[in-house]
Amino acid sequence: AKLAVLGAAQRAEAFRWRAALTGVSELPPRATVCTRELDATPLGMLVGRIFTKEKPVSRARVSALITDIFSAFNASLDTLDWIDARTRELSRGKLALVTRNLVGPTVYDSLEQYEEAAAGYYESMAALDAFVQQRELAKIGTATDRNEWFMVPQLVNAYYSPELNSINFPSGILRGTFYADDYPPAVNYGAIGVVMGHELTHGFDDQGSNYDGSGALVKGWWSDEQRAAFDARTRCLKDYYSTFVPRQLGPDGPHVNGNLTAGENIADLGGLKSAYHAYRAFKEANPDAEPEALIGELFGGLTGEQVFFLSFSQTWCSIATDDAIRRQLQGDPHSPSEFRVQGPQSQFAAFADAFHCKAGARYNPEQRCKIW
Repeated sequence: AKLAVLGAAQRAEAFRWRAALTGVSELPPRATVCTRELDATPLGMLVGRIFTKEKPVSRARVSALITDIFSAFNASLDTLDWIDARTRELSRGKLALVTRNLVGPTVYDSLEQYEEAAAGYYESMAALDAFVQQRELAKIGTATDRNEWFMVPQLVNAYYSPELNSINFPSGILRGTFYADDYPPAVNYGAIGVVMGHELTHGFDDQGSNYDGSGALVKGWWSDEQRAAFDARTRCLKDYYSTFVPRQLGPDGPHVNGNLTAGENIADLGGLKSAYHAYRAFKEANPDAEPEALIGELFGGLTGEQVFFLSFSQTWCSIATDDAIRRQLQGDPHSPSEFRVQGPQSQFAAFADAFHCKAGARYNPEQRCKIW
């Protein structure tokens, strides 16, 4: 990305390298390039401030939805037979301390002291980088801000920070196929709800589970016995995902690396479960909010549960070249999109129940891995 500030020749060379890796055949429009570059600087936050004002999202409704996800995860702790009472309470304590940052910052950093270089684009970006670096260095020795954002509000993404024990959902992902205030609950819980559950579960995956509720990396936070029990269940999921071969690469193609993708796979499965149970709890508490007859009319006779799973699956619709898939398998901690659908849904009995899958079918295996 930094090559872009050097000029057209450097941007073209960077694109040639990217095209060889991903199969992308055309340079994006200049406006798109400029927008991406802007978003990668502190100026992107100022754009995000405008974006959140001009394209508002109901914080109250999003907050209520994520509260349902947290409640479902909390309730699920009582159903796990592998954790002892101490670990269950430690997990609940950490869950209660997770900071929820939604839509965008409530306070934005000021750029009043920044003086733009007059010489050109490269000089301006270099001066901006230097300004930001000094601002960050000035934070040394100050109190940790758990509400700090490391992602611009207009981005379609989300993240969990183990060091801050915070979960962040920018305005950009709280729209489109993921969420809308007027979508049926089945659609919202199946799309953004699963993303919320996914990010929350990262706090308890193979890496996040090593951090306590304050964000400290604590050796012995869990007992050796509990860590061994967790690792055994994680091994089940690693082995399962390692059997996957992307269909477009043929039956003899490379496999998914279950070790490399373990954290994301754990989060995918945990997120799907938490969102589904949150959806069921919402329906039970609000029986008139989503009448089955209306859902059937809107979605061709499908049930609310079926719409939930289809909404989740739709978020992973994608097209990728063979080379891009191979490169992903080599170094990306995320499984290819098809297995982000098949993996968690095949490991969750509720999916097979909703669609009446035959025993032993791809989405209804005889044995399943259960972690969270």
